[in-house]
Amino acid sequence: MRFGKNGVKTSSWRCQRSVILSPLKLASTEPDQASEFMVTVAHDLFGWYALPDIVVEQLEADAEAMGLDRRKYITRVLMRRYHEVLEKGPGFEKAASAAGGKRGK
Repeated sequence: MRFGKNGVKTSSWRCQRSVILSPLKLASTEPDQASEFMVTVAHDLFGWYALPDIVVEQLEADAEAMGLDRRKYITRVLMRRYHEVLEKGPGFEKAASAAGGKRGK
């Protein structure tokens, strides 16, 4: 694990430095809020959403084994989740845990 110029942990992943946002979104946002938003997005993406290092290492190894860059890997994970929600319905995990909690009482 290395640290980039901005102090965010990086690995062997290539970091794209430009981000394109909807002009309408930026036009309706105060400059300070837009800047804070961009910092948050970049930090979350490059910092793997504050996941523990051991989890990040496994996810990076999985992505590498699949031959996917970070963006494609995250897209794949989100699409997998989408299909679960499509099949089981929104909030299916919460509903299952609530049902499990009621049985124990």
